[in-house]
Amino acid sequence: MKTILFIVDIKSRDLPSISLIGYFLKKKYKVIYGRANELEKYVNKNFDCVVLPKINRFDESFKYFVYETLRKNKFLICIENEGNINVKIKKKFLVIPHLFIFWGKEQFKKYKKFFLKDNNYKILGNPRLDFFHKKMNNLLIDKSQYLKKKKIKNQFCLTFTTRTQEAHKSPSLVSKIRKRRKEMYDEPKNYFIDYVNSSKKMLKNTSDLLTKLNEKFPNINLLVKPHPNENLEFWHQLENKLNNLKIIKDLTLENFLKLSDLNISQNICSSTFEAQLMNIRTIEIQTNFVKKYSSNIHQKLADYVIFNPNKILTILNKIISNNKKNFLNKKKQKYINYFFYKFDGERCRNYAIQIDKFFSSPIKKNSNFYLNSAQVKLLQILKKKFKKRKNDDRKFRLIKKIKNFLLIRKKNLKYDNKFRYDHRYNNNDEKIWYKKFDKLHLKDI
Repeated sequence: MKTILFIVDIKSRDLPSISLIGYFLKKKYKVIYGRANELEKYVNKNFDCVVLPKINRFDESFKYFVYETLRKNKFLICIENEGNINVKIKKKFLVIPHLFIFWGKEQFKKYKKFFLKDNNYKILGNPRLDFFHKKMNNLLIDKSQYLKKKKIKNQFCLTFTTRTQEAHKSPSLVSKIRKRRKEMYDEPKNYFIDYVNSSKKMLKNTSDLLTKLNEKFPNINLLVKPHPNENLEFWHQLENKLNNLKIIKDLTLENFLKLSDLNISQNICSSTFEAQLMNIRTIEIQTNFVKKYSSNIHQKLADYVIFNPNKILTILNKIISNNKKNFLNKKKQKYINYFFYKFDGERCRNYAIQIDKFFSSPIKKNSNFYLNSAQVKLLQILKKKFKKRKNDDRKFRLIKKIKNFLLIRKKNLKYDNKFRYDHRYNNNDEKIWYKKFDKLHLKDI
């Protein structure tokens, strides 16, 4: 039985769909999982194929893992976890994998010149969207039960999905990330700095808005789901100041949106469209960053687009009194066709089918990747470097545990040292999802 290793990046965002793809494959293959931030640990793992969430990393750990995987004639598949469909940037690829699966045809157009053979790419849609489809409704929480469990009043829920993760970073960290991005992306010179400044402005505007809403609308719940990469310390401090504000960190996005009567998102966040897939009304707060770096079709997707957050105060009463459902229309269907291929609740199944076909394809057998002399030389250097690091691993792990313990000082140990909540994959996390999928009685591929 062949072994497939799935690498999980952000657990709350990526694991459900990866687990569902793995669930379909596990009767034919041995399916195992690993963390994106610990790739060097899997270099000597027994697997035949690895499924990566991105191929535009250029750090030493990623190069070591990818080059050694290719040297051993194992196969690389990339399942995108960040389509970057709504901004004017392009990813750079360390290598071209044996199979790259794109979300949609508009995304593929950016990279068409790298994929000269039809057999090394597929356009299959975004697998995460399956969980927003009615076919998956049985996996969703019961709103009233959840609110009762969390001791939140069962009343109008105004939800916020934020993407202000860069606002929490120090100037030195921003500088490091900017340097790293030069290897990872083709993007305008000031793109990232503009994004950081926009995030800081958005964070201040959002916290001010929440404070005003808490005062002027005491009979609505203010529920915030920060981006999974955000430092939650800021949000917990604000939560302690506002009676009606609750930070929701233990739900996947589709379950969080199940609580929503109206969702407010920021700067063409994917949650705008995902809320609409669940027939939820949407407001999107934007800054000039969006006008500068995004095309018109993404800018006008929400039901209400505002640049001055105070305008929400004037339109909220109108929406509360007439809270109509937001059903898919021709405009949104066109958006799906361009950027997501299909929305049918079957994308994960189709991903699994294509991976299965890849293994049975005779073309695959002749698709060995040969490292060039520079890559071979770098691989030898990295091997020595990571071997030395492995010898010191016990010391590193002890230091890391002490650091995490000192930094966490918190309510529970699910926060990491960047104060992100339950951010990384842990052994057997997929089994929690497998049990949920068992109840759906899904057909085998």
